[in-house]
Amino acid sequence: MSEATPYPLGSLAKSLIDGPFGSNLKSEHYVTEPGVRVVRLNNVKEGRYDDTDRVFVSDSHADSLARHDVRPGDVLIAALGDENHPVGRACCYPCELPPAINKVDCFRLRCNPDLAANRYVMYSLNTESVRDHLRRYEQGVTRKRINLGNLARVEINLPDLSKQDRIAEILSTVDDAIEQTERLIAKTQNLKAGLMHDLFTRGVLPDGRLRPPRQEAPELYQESVLGWIPVGWGVKPIGQVFDVQLGKMLSKKSKTGKMSAPYVGNRAVQWDRVDVAALEEMDFSDSERKKYLLAPKDLLVCEGGEVGRTAMWRGEMEECYFQKAIHRLRPKDARVIPEYMLRFMRFGDTAGIFRMFTSQSSIAHLTREKLCAVQMPLPSEPEQRQIAGIFDAVDEDLFGQGATRNFLGGVKRGLMHDLLTGRCLGRKRDVYL
Repeated sequence: MSEATPYPLGSLAKSLIDGPFGSNLKSEHYVTEPGVRVVRLNNVKEGRYDDTDRVFVSDSHADSLARHDVRPGDVLIAALGDENHPVGRACCYPCELPPAINKVDCFRLRCNPDLAANRYVMYSLNTESVRDHLRRYEQGVTRKRINLGNLARVEINLPDLSKQDRIAEILSTVDDAIEQTERLIAKTQNLKAGLMHDLFTRGVLPDGRLRPPRQEAPELYQESVLGWIPVGWGVKPIGQVFDVQLGKMLSKKSKTGKMSAPYVGNRAVQWDRVDVAALEEMDFSDSERKKYLLAPKDLLVCEGGEVGRTAMWRGEMEECYFQKAIHRLRPKDARVIPEYMLRFMRFGDTAGIFRMFTSQSSIAHLTREKLCAVQMPLPSEPEQRQIAGIFDAVDEDLFGQGATRNFLGGVKRGLMHDLLTGRCLGRKRDVYL
């Protein structure tokens, strides 16, 4: 096989099996650890095994299902899909995990080592070209699926073994870099979560260090309606510190297009930012434009949906307004900075503050009166700026890490397209990371 040649998947298999018949492996067979792992549909992601969903069966029951064994390095293929998880997505069972058995809706492929490399085949199954071929064999209306016989007919391009191994090694190198970046992002996010609690309960000293905890320096703290807070901090209702304004009511009459202008609705308000791509338009009269015009550093708070979700308007466009589903917050006092309040709103969400103020009779709803009544801690203006600056630095790190992850994802997609369709076969391809 000197050139890439299409081969049916079944012709490459030393063993290709589905999971045991439903009655042979049901939830009542599951046991607590120790036991033998069961590989299920939820474990199979595109190019990645998700080890967070773990179930086990007893050793004796696993012995009765020995035909369905899964070994490290085997290819796992999803027989079932939905709008977010395509049929035929594949991953390799991790080498560091013990042997397992596979469940229904999860195929296990063990390639003939004289013909195909498991990792190469796994990567090929996740390409758009192979997925297009696989769609010819999909069945089902509400959820698409493929049966074992049709999966065996799906073709992949196969170069010689040495090229398969080299291609798989290149793609694995990029995968390792993506995984390292994702671990770094998770670590930074955990750091941010811990900082959030400390910064809004302990604050920072003029030199930028956190205050010692109350157990070590009780003289630095005072009691308040919010609990223990640093001495010198105040506590006020949001309505005393900010002007809170609901936006314009959406109606059919406001959609004539005669005085149309963009507005921010609930969908456009994401944490910390406005999704400009989600802006819509409706009519605003001259008087409404004066009332609902957004200004840089306005805070926009969701009244419903994910209650309390807050974005800052940063002047993304010259003229934009907001809908009634959104509260606009503007400081009444120049000593309160919006950047600090933006961070407090995220803290309030994670601490469950808004849940205590929302109506749960049907859909969670944060009225203007209830939002105005929420108590917030008020450090001095310099300390507010310090706190906001610390969050900005962490967010800058997360932005850079996210950009790296996106870049690596683009590198991987490009390499998969080039290497697995035969475009770069025979050429040396270097990956610079």
